[in-house]
This record gives sequence, structure tokens and C-alpha cells, in this order.
Amino acid sequence: MKKSLRFSLLSMLMLVCSSAFAENVIWSEDWSAYEKNDVPSAKNTAYSEVGSGTKVYAENLAGGTAPELLIGKNNGSFTAVVDLKGNSGEMTLTWLANYDRLTVTAEGAVLGEKTKTGNSYTIPVTVNAGSTKVIFTFTNSNPSNVRFDDVKLYQGEAKKNAGLSWGTASREVTIGSDSNVFPELSNENGLTVVYSSSDKTVATIDAEGVIELLAAGETVISAAFEGNDEYEAQTVSYTLRVKDGTTPSVEIPELTTCAVVLTEGVDGELYHVKGTCKEIQNTTYGNWILEDETGEILIYGTLDAEGNTKNFTSLGIEVGDVVEVCGPRKTFKTTIELVDVTVLSITKKDVGTGISEVAADKAPAEVYNLRGQRLRVGEQSSGMRVAQPQRGLYIIGGKKVIMK
Repeated sequence: MKKSLRFSLLSMLMLVCSSAFAENVIWSEDWSAYEKNDVPSAKNTAYSEVGSGTKVYAENLAGGTAPELLIGKNNGSFTAVVDLKGNSGEMTLTWLANYDRLTVTAEGAVLGEKTKTGNSYTIPVTVNAGSTKVIFTFTNSNPSNVRFDDVKLYQGEAKKNAGLSWGTASREVTIGSDSNVFPELSNENGLTVVYSSSDKTVATIDAEGVIELLAAGETVISAAFEGNDEYEAQTVSYTLRVKDGTTPSVEIPELTTCAVVLTEGVDGELYHVKGTCKEIQNTTYGNWILEDETGEILIYGTLDAEGNTKNFTSLGIEVGDVVEVCGPRKTFKTTIELVDVTVLSITKKDVGTGISEVAADKAPAEVYNLRGQRLRVGEQSSGMRVAQPQRGLYIIGGKKVIMK
């Protein structure tokens, strides 16, 4: 009986000690329920603000997470009436700000000396005996604005930051690609998190953090920790942009001519033509003239090998090349054209070798080999006659000549 009573008293003592040192949040505000340009008093009657510039901004200059409150310059202020919920005694007030420009006053409590670490500010608060509420006013007398976020009034030992991070705000991946790299959650404290995807038709994420891509689009991937006695709750997210890596199958119509496209074609229908690149008008989008034996047509926009626009030079098409394309017909004002065509084949123009093919039974007198040495042909020299040059490449009369 005595042993049981001793354990009960010990348990109660541990509970009291634990509650004395655990963080007890009395008031906090991170503006997460607000939209851009909201004013605090519009959503919370305990809040008020002075100054036309004091309103919510969708930014995070204070060092927290967007949104945050901008407290206007030249005596703009923000006031909060905080219900103490029966608590009293020593407390701590903290907040984030991008500049040390705020003066804090309180009704119903005595404030200690303000300290600053980076963007984080701390003030000890001693609640007056009998006070059921404290009115805090944050005033900016500076001629420049200040950003304000993550304000908190608490008792006991402050909880630690959960320390979660994706390390990035966004990532782009492609369905079916082997080179996709997904962000990895940094969870240095080994906390239990719950993963989620805002659009499960685009991508899903399982309990282990493995992502499955389902369709092109955009979704927000989140990891959430609900908080405990030691660590604060935290949710971190990034935007995942998913591209479709599959190429839709398109049935290529039969080969036709420029004349048919121009005289019998229908706008919006696909046409397959082949001809010579007569003229290039734009090397970014790929605007050029294709000519065949029946006429010519304007190609307005040429897709690259990956199906992208504005990359015409990657195809290497030059004037004189024979090119086979497929694309939809369009009439712009009075001009009929094929737009954003897909290149099916390119046959490079015959650039030649710079050598004139010459058939000669007898070579002229001055013949040189490629080393620049002159060969004396058909003449007697030191009692020797140089034979007719054999088949090969020579320089004759200043021209490269193939002897057959």
C-alpha cells in the first residue's frame, strides 16, 4: 500500500515538473489564415492596426513562411488583445522581423529587455497580478516599412524547431524519364511525418515518401509533423511540375504536293510534303520556304527533335537541303502555310568535294601531285620519260583533278 502510494506521488511530481517546463502557448499568429492585402481586424476582432500601409503580404522577408504582416512606416502599428486563459506570472514574447524597428508596449504586464538573434526577437513578460488579458502594441516609427511574422506568447521552455526542409521550392520532372531527381526531405530529428499531394491525379506520395507520377500538371508535395512536447508542429512543401514524356502517336498522311495543299487543302488538316529548302526567313522559330516541282509553300514554325519550338538551328537545315515535313495547314490573311511542322527526314544538299571530275587520255604538261611536286609528263628528262599519271588525284592547271 505504501509502495503504491509512493509511486503515485512520484508520478504526480513528474507530471507537475513536466508541465512546468513544457511550452504552454498562450497566443500565436503566423498569418497563415490570411490572404494578400488582408488587414488583421477583418478576421479577428481582437486585432487592430493603425496606418494605411499595415496589411498582409504574400512574402516571407521576416524570415518565416509567407504570408506575413507589413507594419506601415511613420508610426504604423499593430495591436493584439490577448486573453491569458487563466495563466499568469512569467511569460515570453517572441516574433520575427526583417528590421529592428518595432517598439513594443503592453497593458496588463511589465516588459523586460528585448534581445535579438538574427531575425528573431525575444522579450520577457511579467503579467500584472489579477490581469486576465494583456494588450500588446507593435509600433513602427521608422520612415521605412517592417515585416512581422510568427509572433508567440508562451510560458515554460520553448519548443524546438522541427527542422524539416525539402531544400527547394519547386522541381520539374518528366513522366517515364530515368533522369528524374526528386527532393529528399531533411528530417534531422527523425520525427514522424505525414506526406501528402495536393493533386492526386498528377502525382501521389506514399507513407515512405515515394512519389508516383500519373499525369502532366502541377501539385504541391508536403510533409507535416503535428508537433509534440519537445518540437513545434511544422509543414514544409514544394511545387512539383510534371511534364508528359510520352509522344502522342500521329498518323502521317500520304505524301502530297505543295500545289495540292495550296489549292485543295483544308485549314486544320495535316499535310505531308517533301521539297527543297528554298529560303530561310527566321532561324529561331523555323520559318522557311519549301519548294517542290509543283510550287512552294511557307513553313511557319518548325519543331525540333524533341517536339519543342524555338530551336530550329538544332535541326541543321540549310538552303538546298531536301526536307520532308508534316504539319497542319493554316491561312493567315491571304497566305497559306504549314505551321509548327514535324521534320520527318532531311537529305543534305550535295556540297561536292571541290574536285572537278575530268576524264583525260593525256594530261597537260604541268601536273603536280598533292605534295606540290611537279611531274614532267610526255617530256624527255635526263634520258627518262615520265609515264602518263596513274589514276588518282592530281593538281592540273591549278585545279584538283581525278585521273580516270
